[in-house]
Amino acid sequence: MLLDTFGGTADAAWRPAPPGAGANRLATGLGDVIGRTVEAFERRLLAGSAISVDHTGADVLLFPVRGGVRCRIDCRDHAPHAEGGLELRLRAGEIVYAPAGHGCTLSGANAPCLLLLLVLRATP
Repeated sequence: MLLDTFGGTADAAWRPAPPGAGANRLATGLGDVIGRTVEAFERRLLAGSAISVDHTGADVLLFPVRGGVRCRIDCRDHAPHAEGGLELRLRAGEIVYAPAGHGCTLSGANAPCLLLLLVLRATP
C-alpha cells in the first residue's frame, strides 16, 4: 500500500516506496514486461507548493494517487516554458510520461497531493 497515512507535511524529496508495497510490485511487474529496471518513488505535495522531477537519463511515469496537480514538461535543451513544452492538469488515476532529457515541474495542487513516480532505467 502506498503511504498508509497522508499527513499535513510535504516530503523534502522523493523517497523509495517501502519494500512489499503495491508501488514496488507495480514497478517490478512493469520492469518484467518491458525488460528494464523500474524503481518506485513516492512523495507528498502540499497545496500551493511546486517541485521539480529530475531523473536525468531516465524515462519517468508520474501518477497522482490522491489529489491533482499541474504538470509542465519541457525539453532540457530549451528554456523553461519555451514554446513546445507540454502543460496539463493531472488528477488521481491519470498518468504522464516524461522521456529522458525532459524536465518536469509539478505545481498548482489545490489540496495535498500524493504522487507516485516510476523511473525506467535504460539498462537492467
